[in-house]
Amino acid sequence: MALTTEQKDRARFSSGKVAQAITLSDSANVSDVPFNVYVGTGGDLKVDTADGQTIVLKNVPSGTYIDFIKIRKIYATGTRANHIVAIH
Repeated sequence: MALTTEQKDRARFSSGKVAQAITLSDSANVSDVPFNVYVGTGGDLKVDTADGQTIVLKNVPSGTYIDFIKIRKIYATGTRANHIVAIH
């Protein structure tokens, strides 16, 4: 689900106002606005960070809110976590 222009504007100027269900993809960014992540069901999370690094967060526990890095993409390949929500 793509963010609307209004949601993008809100996400740029405040944190935690917009939630977006994640569709994992090896090619497409989730959003052009960097975001934090809630992981419903734990596992590995392969991501591209806002500054362009590709990293794997290993063994992220269920129910974790990741707010220590901003993310642009979550890969299908290399991600074992599920029920992932972007929080803008």
